[in-house]
Amino acid sequence: MPANVPIDDSRVQFELTRYLEDQWVPVIEKDVDGQHSLPLALDRDNPNLGRYSACRRVARTIYMGQRRRNVQPIAALMIGR
Repeated sequence: MPANVPIDDSRVQFELTRYLEDQWVPVIEKDVDGQHSLPLALDRDNPNLGRYSACRRVARTIYMGQRRRNVQPIAALMIGR
């Protein structure tokens, strides 16, 4: 499930961003899953959400579900489609 992918892990983040421009790394750290990200702050401020890491899981799912339309698909990822 996309919500369970540990995007804050540097190895995972590298794999997710290695085909993207460098400008995406700060977006992930600030808006998706980083030490000072908004979803993490919301989870900390709201115990009911934080108990399940709800904001971080939603942000991860949205990030993983998006795809850029102006980039050709990577052939290695298209196997089996």
